[in-house]
Amino acid sequence: MKHLLYISVFMFTITAFSQTAEQEKEMNAIINYVQETQQEGTFAVENIRQQNDQGEEVVTTYYVDQKQIFCIIHNVYAKVQKETTYYLKNNELILSIIREDAAKPDEIYYFIKDKQLINPEDLHTDYPLEKVLQDCHILVERF
Repeated sequence: MKHLLYISVFMFTITAFSQTAEQEKEMNAIINYVQETQQEGTFAVENIRQQNDQGEEVVTTYYVDQKQIFCIIHNVYAKVQKETTYYLKNNELILSIIREDAAKPDEIYYFIKDKQLINPEDLHTDYPLEKVLQDCHILVERF
């Protein structure tokens, strides 16, 4: 059974003084792709529930269209709920949104092209790009 993917439309504020014109162009292209795909796509949804080594509940939701993963939402339910959303294009990570505390609006955005961070000035020391790429790869492989 297929379901229409509904993910709240995320709004980005890209300030001209912190991004080059080329960075802004690349980031806008990714935003447009994600928004258009969300609006036009009908996705099969698969939830996988398990526990991690710390005994915390982990729910991973895959949104798939014709065997292509479009989105993975990975939630860890601990004392503070952590949520990471991965958007893929042709099975390559293009955008990761990290919420350290899903109850708060603070988010970390990683725009990625060819496994390189487009917005390196937004790199968060607790979430190195290599770890984000590796975590996404593991989730794709598990599917």
